[in-house]
Amino acid sequence: MGRLIITIHDPKKRKLVAGALLLVTGVKIERVIGSSRKTADGKITRKLTAMERTFVKELRWALKESKDRSP
Repeated sequence: MGRLIITIHDPKKRKLVAGALLLVTGVKIERVIGSSRKTADGKITRKLTAMERTFVKELRWALKESKDRSP
């Protein structure tokens, strides 16, 4: 399985591109939530979704708990 990321700058073209890709058998389209941006230092960032924020919060809590319990 391969993955291809397509960036569409014109919102009007999004439906056109998605429609064309849906005509190809074996292609699945996933919509990415949030937009990516480059910071001044060149790193790509984007806002986290609510589910991602919850995951990060719980992961930090779990890591803190495991650190507190280790000798």
